[in-house]
This record gives sequence, C-alpha cells and structure tokens, in this order.
Amino acid sequence: MSMRVRLQVVISESEMDEIRRIARREGLSVAGWVRRALREARSRQPVHATQLKLKAVREAAKYSFLLGKSIKCWVKSSGAINSDFLW
Repeated sequence: MSMRVRLQVVISESEMDEIRRIARREGLSVAGWVRRALREARSRQPVHATQLKLKAVREAAKYSFLLGKSIKCWVKSSGAINSDFLW
C-alpha cells in the first residue's frame, strides 16, 4: 500500500494519551492504529447512498404487488419520511 496523503487531526492531549496507550497495548504505532480505525469506520458505512435506497423504494412502490403497498403503508404510517416527497 502506497502512502500518498497526510492527514492532520487536532485532538486533545488526553485523547492523544489514550490513543497512544491503546495503540501500544495492541502493538501498533499511533499512525497504524488510526489507519486501522479509519478503515474499520469506512467499512461500516453503507455501500449505497440514502438517495439510491429511497429511489429503489419509490420504484418498488410504483407496482401493485403486496410489497409495494406495504412499503407505502409503512412509510406513510411511520412518519420517518415525508411521504409527499416520495409519491
């Protein structure tokens, strides 16, 4: 893996001390520990953006099969999303 970009992050001295202790305990440099933490955080991110997921739900809801009606019903009743925006 080729390192090409440097990242600088401002944190408190107490946070840095804690990161140093954790990295040392895990046998890593601070830089290695931070790279691993960032990779793990990135891997937990959804592959598709929220807009793509909403587009798929809207497309499925156009059809008259049970799943589409169920989704419409759930979205409208949940209040999680403005259903006027979807249909």
